[in-house]
Amino acid sequence: MRQLLTTCLLGLLGAAAWSYTPQPHPHGLNENQPYGRLTNAYVTPHVAWANPAAGGAIKLLALAPLWSQRETVELAQRLQVEYTPWMSYNFSKITESASDEAFAFFMPPAALAQDSLVKAIAGTHDVALIGKLDWEMLPPKQRFALLEKVHNGMGLVYVNPPAHNELDIVFGSTADPQGVAAIADHLPLSVLPRLHNIPRDTLVKTVTFGKGRVVVLNYQEQVPRSEKERYPAMAWPCYTPQWDTEEPIRSWSPLETLPPQEWVAYEYYQALVARAVRWAARKDSPVRLGPITLPAT
Repeated sequence: MRQLLTTCLLGLLGAAAWSYTPQPHPHGLNENQPYGRLTNAYVTPHVAWANPAAGGAIKLLALAPLWSQRETVELAQRLQVEYTPWMSYNFSKITESASDEAFAFFMPPAALAQDSLVKAIAGTHDVALIGKLDWEMLPPKQRFALLEKVHNGMGLVYVNPPAHNELDIVFGSTADPQGVAAIADHLPLSVLPRLHNIPRDTLVKTVTFGKGRVVVLNYQEQVPRSEKERYPAMAWPCYTPQWDTEEPIRSWSPLETLPPQEWVAYEYYQALVARAVRWAARKDSPVRLGPITLPAT
């Protein structure tokens, strides 16, 4: 019996190995190069808040660091989107050189990253979602092209934007308080660990820039941008608040010293981002829930 089981197991393993064919890289790089690749094949536990969504899929341009782009997939599990990812090295640099050959393998190729940015912005999207990137890291021509798209009608959601005079012009446009209500109403913000101390009008800001809707999500975080913070930055999410503030490169720690997992809160963090994306893309529902009063008994 044991021999039969062993034979069957070896047969299955052999079949799996024989049937494996490496998928070609979308940019022609080594099959193990992560740049420019995202997959929906790995499904994590989630609440499909709007997937499928009334009105169909939203065409999303997702700009965020390579190592944090899994959050684009997490968003796509919860909101029906067709995403175009553009990946940078971290929150403050498009790419980086490395003397170590093994480490250099995982660096975004500079020419490819620049060319991908130009092509991504030139594409047709309902909304662009920028995940905590330093605005100054983008070349001036691409910054102008992106804002021109927004002015002409594409939506923009910027998570934790830095101070910048170009952004001040955009964010200082005509306020749209109905957008704040559409995004923040009926979310339990007052009990979410990373958001409960942030006033709603600080957390969510909505304006109209030309024909485009713009949302700012401000988590009041100090996003790691300096060179000495490049390794901690790799452990940061790009669209939702950072809840594990421990040093990512650390020795073994007792379980009781680690921060609590915020899985339930994470669903609401993602719901906040999803609502912001839908509103900015003009895919929000015209139906609103009002106060519900129950008769006295």
